[in-house]
Amino acid sequence: MRFDIRWRLGLSIVACAACGVNTNRQPTRTTTLTTAEWRDDLDQLATELPKRHVNAFHRTTRAAFDSAVAALETAIPGLNQDQIWTRMRQIVASIGDGHTRLGTPENERVLPIAFTWFREDLRVTAAAEGFERLLGASVVRIGTVSRDSAYARATTLVARGETDGWTRLASSRVLRSATVLHGLGLATSSDSVSFTLVLESGPTLTTMLPSVPGNPSPALHSLTSRTSPGFFREERVFASRLLPDSQTVYLAFDQYPDKADFKRISNELLRLVDSARMRRLVVDLRRNAGGDFTKARELLIPGLKRRAVSAPGHVFVLTGPNTFSAAMTNAIDFRRELQAILVGQPTGSRPNNYQEGREFRLAHSGLGVGYSTRYYKFQEADTEGVIPDHVIELTWEDYKSGRDAVLEWVLSQETGRPRPQP
Repeated sequence: MRFDIRWRLGLSIVACAACGVNTNRQPTRTTTLTTAEWRDDLDQLATELPKRHVNAFHRTTRAAFDSAVAALETAIPGLNQDQIWTRMRQIVASIGDGHTRLGTPENERVLPIAFTWFREDLRVTAAAEGFERLLGASVVRIGTVSRDSAYARATTLVARGETDGWTRLASSRVLRSATVLHGLGLATSSDSVSFTLVLESGPTLTTMLPSVPGNPSPALHSLTSRTSPGFFREERVFASRLLPDSQTVYLAFDQYPDKADFKRISNELLRLVDSARMRRLVVDLRRNAGGDFTKARELLIPGLKRRAVSAPGHVFVLTGPNTFSAAMTNAIDFRRELQAILVGQPTGSRPNNYQEGREFRLAHSGLGVGYSTRYYKFQEADTEGVIPDHVIELTWEDYKSGRDAVLEWVLSQETGRPRPQP
């Protein structure tokens, strides 16, 4: 089955109005710059980012930031274009929140495979045509270093003020970029990268993987064709459906459409709740990386409260490391307003952190620099992510078989009598 892998691995377009993230991978004009042009862009970044961010030094220090900028300015003449961009990304990532990031160049090269972490194991979970034999393979080495050493380098490009789950998820994206791997010294060029893999069938393989243009993102094959309404569905949607065998109304809440569509689809959900003798409502936020949290607060949650679906054990919310920004906020809202039981993995973003993203562009490269403009405290306890009431990790065994253990657990729970029809 072929599909655009961007949503599948969290590389989705995210535009957050109320919560503030805008991580749309908009390409730059060019990254083939002179030393003087790179230095101009670096100076602009070093001046404007601390000025525009609401609190740029909440995690790093001004001295450490300035030292990194000075070191890169000195080093630029001896670095290649990929190394300069990678070093700039590290500087921006040091600010520490996931809404503060450096954009992607239009000439980025990516690998024909994509990865997912399963605890300490990094697996190939998607591949372009011609590389399907690598599906399911476990990564042993990237270039000349171990998987763990490569991961440690990749995390220098990830905002570390979010959760461990977010770090894992974001690092899997970083490790797919041949441009980044070249910039980190894990490849001798961005044209190809050496990988040592243990294939799912058993043997160990060392191979040079050629890269492909990352804009547009190439179509990849997943392990198998999935038909589950839950984690393995193939499209990124905002839609509801009835699961009649379990008297469950299921909302796939992967994205925030415009307000008119959000209202229309929310009303469809409410009509389904009214017409079905529903035992439970399941809101699946595992693929939702952000949007405008006020839409759910204004257009969905009040209608559910009026229908008295908030009895304990009747509403379940599914979360994971890609539950980020507005989706994280709405997970808290469902718990607080509807007494929802949260199931899955901790969210990717912290409940108390910096959001409301804005962006400026560097003069020569056109690279977008995202930054946060507001601090939110959505939860009294300052936990690392929103912690589910019942934690279920994603395992490799479940993934390769297409088993959605989180949804299965929810559907197995006793919920009492069905909600009466109005």
